[in-house]
This record gives sequence, structure tokens and C-alpha cells, in this order.
Amino acid sequence: MLKVKMFQNPDVEKLTKLIEESNGKVLLCASDQSVHNLKNDRSALHLLQQETEKNHEVEIQLTDTGDFYKFIYFVMGDCA
Repeated sequence: MLKVKMFQNPDVEKLTKLIEESNGKVLLCASDQSVHNLKNDRSALHLLQQETEKNHEVEIQLTDTGDFYKFIYFVMGDCA
């Protein structure tokens, strides 16, 4: 699994669209060590927003290597 860490509050609308368009699973690693699948789960997306607001960082795991570059591009330049 590939990991992506975000250290700033992302544009949730853009991130949600990116998650929905991803080929594999997109997993949130919450601060309490729980793991949540973000695809098609509004409560997990809400938890993602809470995590970024509270901790100002979030770790996401990707199961499809093709999604990795899209998320890196998002984190590096398209996040805001």
C-alpha cells in the first residue's frame, strides 16, 4: 500500500472528487489508529475533515498504484 501524508487543510470538495475518481481503495488512517475506507462513505469523509481541522495532518493509504500520482499532484500543487 502507498501512503500519502497531507500537512495542511485540503480543499475538501476537490479531495472528495479525487477520492471518488480513484480506481482503488482510499483509506484514512485516523489519529486513533483506526482505518476507514473513504470511497462512498460520507461518515468517513466527515471524519477526514475533522482530522485535518484538529491535527492539521492526515495520512491516506492507497491500494492502486495508479492513484498515487494523482494524490501526489493534489498534495503538491492542487491542494488549495
